[in-house]
Amino acid sequence: MMKWNAWGDPAEAKPLSEGIRSLIKQALGVEEPPAEELEPEQVRLRPSALSPGDREGLAAIVGAEYCGVDDRARLLRAGGKSTLDLLRRKDSGVQDAPDAILLPGGEEEIAAVLRFCADHSIAIVPFGGGTSVVGGLDPIRGDFKAVVSLDLRRLGALHALDEISGEAELGAGLTGPEAERLLGERGFSLGHFPQSFQFATIGGFAAYGFYAFVPPYFSRTFGLDYATIGLIAGLAGGVAVGLGIVAGGFLADALAKRDMRWYALVPAIGCLIALPSYLLAVLQTDWRAAAALLAMAGFFQYASLGPTFGVVQNVVAHRRRATATAVLYICLNVFALGGGPLFTGWVIDRFAEAGFHAENAGWIPPSGGRSSFLFNCPGGEGATAANRSSCRATLTRATRRGIEVTLLFFAWASIHYLLASLGIAKALKAAAWRADLASSVQSESI
Repeated sequence: MMKWNAWGDPAEAKPLSEGIRSLIKQALGVEEPPAEELEPEQVRLRPSALSPGDREGLAAIVGAEYCGVDDRARLLRAGGKSTLDLLRRKDSGVQDAPDAILLPGGEEEIAAVLRFCADHSIAIVPFGGGTSVVGGLDPIRGDFKAVVSLDLRRLGALHALDEISGEAELGAGLTGPEAERLLGERGFSLGHFPQSFQFATIGGFAAYGFYAFVPPYFSRTFGLDYATIGLIAGLAGGVAVGLGIVAGGFLADALAKRDMRWYALVPAIGCLIALPSYLLAVLQTDWRAAAALLAMAGFFQYASLGPTFGVVQNVVAHRRRATATAVLYICLNVFALGGGPLFTGWVIDRFAEAGFHAENAGWIPPSGGRSSFLFNCPGGEGATAANRSSCRATLTRATRRGIEVTLLFFAWASIHYLLASLGIAKALKAAAWRADLASSVQSESI
C-alpha cells in the first residue's frame, strides 16, 4: 500500500544516513522539518457535502459496503503525488477531499453512477492507483453540489487475451504487477514498466509514451524488457546527449578563437563520427555493445546543438534573433521530430513487406488470403501462431534496415555543415560589423 502523503511503500522505506542528511543540508541550505509529519488521524477534512438522499441513491447502485464517507477513505483519495499534492498533505488546517468513495464492480454500475451523478449535479473524479502528478485527482467541485471519487480497484481482471496478436483486454483497476502476473500465467508480459509501475493502474498507462523506434528495436532484436530499455534510453539519450551538448559548445568556442570555421566544423565532425557509430550500434549482436555505441553516437551527434544555436543567434540582426530561433525550432519540430519518425516507420513497413514477400514467395496462403506482411502477421486478418516466428524475424530485420536508411541523413547533414564552414567566418564578421555600426549610430543619436 502506498503511503498516504508520499511516494512508495512505507514497509520498503530506508532512512537516510547522517552523512547524506548533512550533505543535503549543506548543498541545498535546508534544515530538518520543525515538527513531525501529520498522522492520517490528525488531518482535518472538510465535512462531506453529499446529502443523505444522494448517498442512499449511490449506495443502492454499488452496494452499501462500496459507498464510503469515512475520513480515512476520503483522505487516501484526496489527490495525487505531485509536489503540490504532497505539500498540501502537510497542512495542519482543514483539507479538501471527495465527499464519498464509490467502488463500482462493473461497467453497468459505472454507467448507472454516471447517470445518477449527472442528474443530481455531482462531480466525479476517477481514481486508479493515485499516482497522478498533474492534478487529475484534485476533488474540485466547481458548480457541482458535491464530488465523489470513483475508485476502479474492483475492475481488476484479465478479460481476454489474443495469443496471436498479443492484444490483451485488462480491467482498468489492475495495477502493473497484477497485470504482469496474470499475463505471465499465459506466457506473456506487459512489456511496459514506467516509474509508477508498482501502483499505477492500466487505465493510467495511456498517459505515457515511448520514443518511436529505439525501444522497439532493442525489444525486437534483443528481447529486452522495457525497464532495461528505459535505462539504456536514459543513459544514451539523456546523460550522453547532455554531455555532448556541453562539450560541443565549449570545444567550438575554444577552437573558434583561432578560426571561426570551427563553429561549423565541430558539428560536421560530430555528425561524421555519429553516423558510423549509429550504424555499428544497429549491427551489434550484443545489446551492451549496441547501447555503448548508441551513447557514443548521441554524444557526438548533439555536439552540434550548441554551435548551431550560437551561430543562428549571431549571424542575424539582434532585432531578429527571436524570429530566427523560432524558425529553427519550427524546422526541428516539423521536419525532424514530426517527419523523422513518420519517414522511418514508412521505410520499416516497406522493408517488412518486401522481406516477408521474398521469404514466402512460393507460399500459398490458406483460404485465399494474401501473401503480405500486414495480412499474415500479428494484427492482420490472416495471422496465425505458425506465422509468429517468421513475422518477428522479418520485423527485426526491417527495423534494423529502416533505421540504417534514416541514419544516412547524418552524411547529408555533415555535407551542409562542411559547406557552411566555407563562408561562416565571413558571415560572422559581417554580423559583428553590422552590430557595431548599429551601436555606434544609436550612441550618436543619444
